[in-house]
Amino acid sequence: MKALQGVLLLARFRAEGFGWFTATPPAFINSLAPLLAIALVAAIRPLLAGSPRLLVLHVLTSLVALLAPAAVTHVLAQFWRREGNWLRYAVAYNWCQAGITVLTVVLILGFTISGGGRSALGGLVAVVAGVLCYWLGLCWFMLWRGLGISGLQAVVAVIVTNLATGLMILGPQMLAGSGGMMDGTPGE
Repeated sequence: MKALQGVLLLARFRAEGFGWFTATPPAFINSLAPLLAIALVAAIRPLLAGSPRLLVLHVLTSLVALLAPAAVTHVLAQFWRREGNWLRYAVAYNWCQAGITVLTVVLILGFTISGGGRSALGGLVAVVAGVLCYWLGLCWFMLWRGLGISGLQAVVAVIVTNLATGLMILGPQMLAGSGGMMDGTPGE
């Protein structure tokens, strides 16, 4: 319940939301649980398709997507000498990420269940784009207030975190798909 209170406050750009999160390693691990659960539910599709390769790829990609933002922001916090604020920030970030992910999934499921046609698809894309813009703004706010850095440093952190995470997720797949010889065999 404390995490939900913190998420609701932070969702309204209220920095006192950070006070609802515990800054301990177990709290960090607990904050990953909802995100891991979402990833495991999403892993059902490749599992049901009988594709162990896709299942492993999904699980590994999900782990990178979950842990990369924490790793990147930790390095930035160390660089800016704000490491003492990082753990509470990381716990709050994970809980807020879970909330945004659930919201996005609900929006997409609602569209799918309602049988929205092509015209509704444009509306869904606009709503999801709005959620993404909101999320980027919230990420900036959490970095700014959570780490206690300048607004400009928070902008840099949002850009670096998202670019680095994207490269960590997509980089190996792009290299493998471009005919690279990552495992000694030509790419498909």
